[in-house]
Amino acid sequence: MCAAATLLVILPAVLHGFPAGHDTNFHATAWFDVIDHWKEGILFPSWGARFARGLGQPVYTFYPPLSLLLGSALTVIFGAAAAPTIFTWICVATGGFGTYLLARRFLPYPAAVIAAWTRTIATPSPNSLLSLHSRTRCGASTQCEKSARMCCGSPCQ
Repeated sequence: MCAAATLLVILPAVLHGFPAGHDTNFHATAWFDVIDHWKEGILFPSWGARFARGLGQPVYTFYPPLSLLLGSALTVIFGAAAAPTIFTWICVATGGFGTYLLARRFLPYPAAVIAAWTRTIATPSPNSLLSLHSRTRCGASTQCEKSARMCCGSPCQ
């Protein structure tokens, strides 16, 4: 059910291509820069050489590493055209599943259907749709997923 709801959320990107929001250039630059670091043998980069007009800056120190590493891995595996859409699907699906686990934790077992409905409604909220389809906020997407799982007490806290 979570996968189907997530597919509905990213359906515009699947049908028409991923939109270029104001963060798209930053994320594309970061993902390709991380790939270059991987080619040099650096798994977790600390300096972004492609930023600040080639002068570089410590962007990887201040930006969520999960977003950069996942986006870079998806770019290597699926290519630059499909990676943003798959990245969005992963973030929305895991955020929805985390919301489902959180709701299930506080509701009795017969209310699992209500928890699933809550998750389905919470996943395609207007703010997340705006962030995903017009602003391309990849870091905010992973933060949404992480905050739901942290409330559940999952091992990745």
